[in-house]
Amino acid sequence: MRVYKDFVIDDVRKIIQQTAYVRNIDPAKLKNFLQDNPTLRSRLRNAHTYDYQYLLEDVRAYCQQVADAYI
Repeated sequence: MRVYKDFVIDDVRKIIQQTAYVRNIDPAKLKNFLQDNPTLRSRLRNAHTYDYQYLLEDVRAYCQQVADAYI
């Protein structure tokens, strides 16, 4: 299970980096973006029970919303 968790963390980190690059903002501003969305945090904790690709798209969309607030 630890290996799977590492994949989730790596994927979320990539989403943050890609979003920050596209929006031209500091990735550190997005570091804790999931703190304001307990539903997505819970889904990530239980990622093995969801369709992972759809979950990542939801995370990406939320990250982009947070990033847009910084622009």
